[in-house]
Amino acid sequence: MLGFLILILNLLSLFSFILILFLFIKYKLTRYTKIKNDSDVKYPFVSIIISAFNEEETIEKNLKKLISVDYPKNKREIIVVSDSTDRTNEICEKYKKYVNSLKGLKEKVSGVH
Repeated sequence: MLGFLILILNLLSLFSFILILFLFIKYKLTRYTKIKNDSDVKYPFVSIIISAFNEEETIEKNLKKLISVDYPKNKREIIVVSDSTDRTNEICEKYKKYVNSLKGLKEKVSGVH
């Protein structure tokens, strides 16, 4: 009789484990497949501000990375604030032609240089 009760308890434990595992997998699958496309998501508008001074060696790589971010182009803007003496502003202008969300600003900032 005791062996029979232990068998029943083991079967119930196994059934409970399988049920919990099934529900967990189902939850994870529905969570990741719920969003069908970007129009289902309401993205906030984001401004990315880059403060650059003589960054000619790195600005292009950074701009390429920011442009390739998986975020709607109409919900973001990239603003570059630069008072550079090298080719940083020229590189930013090159990207301004291809991406409408890139703004190059040349601004004289008072303070210690």
